[in-house]
Amino acid sequence: MIYQEYEVCKAKYRELQRNFDEVLTEKERLFVKTQPKAITYDKDKVQSGHSGNTLEDYVVSCEEKHIDDKLNELKRLLEDRGMLLKVKEEELRRSQDKKDKIYTLLYLDCLSFRKVAEMLNYSKTQVQRINAELKRDMI
Repeated sequence: MIYQEYEVCKAKYRELQRNFDEVLTEKERLFVKTQPKAITYDKDKVQSGHSGNTLEDYVVSCEEKHIDDKLNELKRLLEDRGMLLKVKEEELRRSQDKKDKIYTLLYLDCLSFRKVAEMLNYSKTQVQRINAELKRDMI
């Protein structure tokens, strides 16, 4: 049953998206440090020395943590996983297995139980029962 393979591919793709987001958030956090702070007029003036070039610190931090390399690699992996996911989806849509058909109509095309039952000439109850099997198999 192809829908199980599709679910595995989708889970791996989502995991890569989370990793990409974490690295991007880290880069964003480092970049925000380079931005000037807002002036607050309700506090006393304080003289402070300049702590150095914040843009240089940002570049050095990015280089030390290899953030750009990680982002590029994750981006490449996401593209590859995305292509694999599309291939699996096409394979799933061509499948003649009843569970694959119902999975496609319910989860990819977002049709109702009633509509799926009409399309496949099943009863609504039968579609719901097969959906329960699908959910059980996906866990």
